[in-house]
Amino acid sequence: DSLTFTSGSGDRQFSISSWVYLSSTSAQVLLAKRDNDGLSPREYRLYQVSGRIHFQILEDGTTHGYSVRSNVISTGAWYHIVATYNGNDSSPDMELYINGSSNNSLEQDVGYDGMSNTSADLIIGGEFDGATFQFPWLGEMADIVIFNKQLTTSQVTELYGSGKVIDIASYSQYSRVVSWWKMGDDLDVAAGSNAIRDYVGSNHGSASHGLTINTPTGLGSVTTPVYNRRVNASTAVSGVIDFRKLTGSTTKHIIANRFSAPGGPETAAAFANNYESNEYSIYN
Repeated sequence: DSLTFTSGSGDRQFSISSWVYLSSTSAQVLLAKRDNDGLSPREYRLYQVSGRIHFQILEDGTTHGYSVRSNVISTGAWYHIVATYNGNDSSPDMELYINGSSNNSLEQDVGYDGMSNTSADLIIGGEFDGATFQFPWLGEMADIVIFNKQLTTSQVTELYGSGKVIDIASYSQYSRVVSWWKMGDDLDVAAGSNAIRDYVGSNHGSASHGLTINTPTGLGSVTTPVYNRRVNASTAVSGVIDFRKLTGSTTKHIIANRFSAPGGPETAAAFANNYESNEYSIYN
């Protein structure tokens, strides 16, 4: 299970990153790998109560656990949340970051002795109590990423991107990404199995319980072109316009102004079919 962070003889490092928007401060779960029906199965969860973000690791089959919580955040605004764990079950170090800055205090330290590799599914946007879905996330979320390392402060700052969603494929710690759910972009849809895609691993999510996909307001984004060839034309142009991709391991982008050409305007499909690229953006 790539989303379980224990070797069987000890915990392993991991971190969780997400953009979140609160519309209510009632208890709600952003992400949980546990079933709330009794003491098993249980591994970890990230949740909100009364405006505070809580990050908790759990010992299966017991009431033992370790957790930290943030200061109060407000409703009606986007926040970038990062939770990190050093993977040392005998001396846990857990950190919460809000908008790139460390923001946490110890909440619980009750006999924790390590996680287990359980049968618990990872649930985004709530958790289950047996067959009952509960504590649904009542706001919005975007770009949830799980890493197999404890991110450093400088790496969290980079991930925050000065308040703009970054392209995880260009992030310095991309090689340590286990799963990346864009939560509504690209191939994602609002219903059915594999509706929410994992753009790194194979942990695709099935949509349920009234999921909707919205275009967020107040959440910026940044795209950095790596090949700066631009073509602008107010009239039809002739000849071949070559958007040849770069070589090497850098993520390739095609950034273009839409233009008319013999045979009709270029479309995203034409770029996808005729040019090798990981990403392309068409700006009208």
